Amino acid sequence: MQVFDDALDSMLGECRAIGLARGGEYRDTWHLGNIVTAQTAGILRTIGEDRSPEALRLVLLAALVDTKSSRMVAGGAYKRDNYIDGVNYLAVLGELLGEYRPKERPAP
Repeated sequence: MQVFDDALDSMLGECRAIGLARGGEYRDTWHLGNIVTAQTAGILRTIGEDRSPEALRLVLLAALVDTKSSRMVAGGAYKRDNYIDGVNYLAVLGELLGEYRPKERPAP
């Protein structure tokens, strides 16, 4: 068990250190006042009850866009990465949304 415990302690220690660093960089991204959900809410309205892989991919991309926006709103330190990722995620979301065709629901 020593190898397992040592590996676990190492990984959890690194996770904690990164989490604390990110907390300082991003501030309180998860505070309800800082959460941006515009893209995710819009995609959920668009897909309705569709839970196809294509629809769920749009939800995931929208959540990534909103996560980057939330980090900007939370007032953390400027991180160029947030803007670059946000632009990239939004571009891919726009492209895939343009290709999206809702799945027809089977008749009851």
